[in-house]
Amino acid sequence: METLIENEIKEINPFQSEIDGIHERIRKLYATRDFLRKNGQAIKDLNLTVDPFIYDGNEINFRECSHEESIKVMRAFPGKWIKTYNDSSIDYKRDGDRDFTLLIWKASPPNTCRLIAYEVEEPEKIIPAQKVKKFKLECKQIMSAEEIQS
Repeated sequence: METLIENEIKEINPFQSEIDGIHERIRKLYATRDFLRKNGQAIKDLNLTVDPFIYDGNEINFRECSHEESIKVMRAFPGKWIKTYNDSSIDYKRDGDRDFTLLIWKASPPNTCRLIAYEVEEPEKIIPAQKVKKFKLECKQIMSAEEIQS
């Protein structure tokens, strides 16, 4: 419920929601800056490709790491990491970061995974229907949090 003061502010400045959005973005940039200040040397010591300002400037992105490099990142920055499988790689996102995202993007899967080819029937569109070869990752063993931390 909006207060009388909030209504008055909106009447005075019709761009208040845009201004609020800018403030939110600045807050996220400060959080990213603070993380980089605190952890800059640890990030440098990993000696990996890092993109610190993807999208809105609130994403720290380790790109195309090997599985071993991904484990090094997870050990350097402990926490719960959420795994997303892609066609031939895995994305890891650290959970619980409110103002920025710590991401390992397009990481190589562990040796326990294998790439499986399969065909699906594509519905007819402008081009005639066809069989298309697709791939998915199949992993046998899931690493526990204890294995990642050790």
